[in-house]
Amino acid sequence: MTKAFQVLASKYFYLFIFLCISAASLHAQKYLAAGPGFGYYNSPDTDSKMNDVIKVRGKFRHNIFGFEASIGYKNEMYDNETVWVRSWPVQASAFLYPLSFLYLGGGAGLYDIYIDYNQSIPELALYENESKKNIGTHFILGVERRLSRTSLLSLEISKSWIDYKFRKLPGGLELDANSLAVEATLLFQLGVGEEE
Repeated sequence: MTKAFQVLASKYFYLFIFLCISAASLHAQKYLAAGPGFGYYNSPDTDSKMNDVIKVRGKFRHNIFGFEASIGYKNEMYDNETVWVRSWPVQASAFLYPLSFLYLGGGAGLYDIYIDYNQSIPELALYENESKKNIGTHFILGVERRLSRTSLLSLEISKSWIDYKFRKLPGGLELDANSLAVEATLLFQLGVGEEE
């Protein structure tokens, strides 16, 4: 790493810290909110390239920091209906707001997974369906907008990494369950907090 690059990187780091401090003082936001979310996600090996996801979310924000807990439902088909997966991810996330409306963060989730193998396929005839729990991680970039004194709308893009640990499939096929999602959430504030 060159000296010039180090100086430039340190300047941007200090600029980022300054923006975070400014965001806290100029755009103070404090709220506890809950609401429904809906979106679409793309997973490389699902039969449908656009799959839907529904969630119920609870979010807490204190100035430039935020925390969220959610539970969702996903329904996926793989390899021309060879495998059907239903999952209920319970996720926790932490956020940083460098600007009053922009947040980024990530977290982890526990996925309650039910895998249904198509036993009409000879190679899978003896496979029993599986129920399991796995851990997944995710990264989020989002924006939020206050709609009224007690409601907010958030739009976000997220990348999730999860391994369903499928049993051996015909032809040694390995399925990728990682996904890229776009989601919208309508949050209703519990109590009245500070407005922008």
